[in-house]
Amino acid sequence: MSARSAKEPTIYDVVELPRGEQDRECQCWTGPPPRTPCTRDADVVAVYEATMREDDDDRDNIVACHDCAPSVSPTVQAQLREHPGQVNYGTAPEALDEATLTQEYRELNERRFSHTASEADRERRQQVWNELLERTDVEQPECPECGSHRWGFTDHTECTDCGYGPTDPELLGEIQSAWEQITAAGGDD
Repeated sequence: MSARSAKEPTIYDVVELPRGEQDRECQCWTGPPPRTPCTRDADVVAVYEATMREDDDDRDNIVACHDCAPSVSPTVQAQLREHPGQVNYGTAPEALDEATLTQEYRELNERRFSHTASEADRERRQQVWNELLERTDVEQPECPECGSHRWGFTDHTECTDCGYGPTDPELLGEIQSAWEQITAAGGDD
């Protein structure tokens, strides 16, 4: 009898639980042996490699709390980075590293400005942008109308809190500069 080495399963994705599923308990086991079931409420669902056989691509999922939730495997993140034109719809923006997140934002922005973005692309772009904002300490300029520091762009630049559309070239330049800093955080240009 040979000893089998335990291999961590590949984690393909980790996303927030869908509505209506939030009343489930975490399915993970915690602590030192003998481990005990975690009894916290589940927050996420993780998709993982269900078999260790190389000729089998079975996947399964597990619900987990944020404390027990696994991270997307580094090899999966590397594969996502290798395909820059790919949008990772099945992967929560929170699970992506900064380089992949920035690359995805640039691809979605390119689709937007070339008028090829679908509704799903627009929604994903907003999710990715929000995640980029969460990860940066770059402060956008203050809105002269309401004092907010959140700017957006539809067909023009506007404050996302009050709708003010600046026309001052200096303020527009400061907003653009902040956006460039935010989207350059994980990139290499």
